[in-house]
Amino acid sequence: MDSVPLPIRVLSFLHRAIAHVLFRVKRTLGLLAQSVQQDELRELKDEARVLGSASAESITHVGAELREINARLAKLERDIERVGQLLDERGAGDPELEKHSDAPAQSLSTE
Repeated sequence: MDSVPLPIRVLSFLHRAIAHVLFRVKRTLGLLAQSVQQDELRELKDEARVLGSASAESITHVGAELREINARLAKLERDIERVGQLLDERGAGDPELEKHSDAPAQSLSTE
């Protein structure tokens, strides 16, 4: 009774063979999944790099536009200040400023 019957040995061999094949299939599928994930991560990195570059360009462009607008506003403020000073200099003694009419103002629209 020291020897194991043949059908049990065959079943044991089949069990080990199936387990080995399943292990290899599982390992191959795992490597394939890793490869696909690495490709997807590489694509995401590339997209993030492109978006970062576009964002930097956008910020640079918006910054330049804001500086331009700020310069225009500063010029307008200086112009308004000069007009205010001129009005103050001419003051109440200017007949053109004091002249007024009782007639209603005319519309500027072209109806």
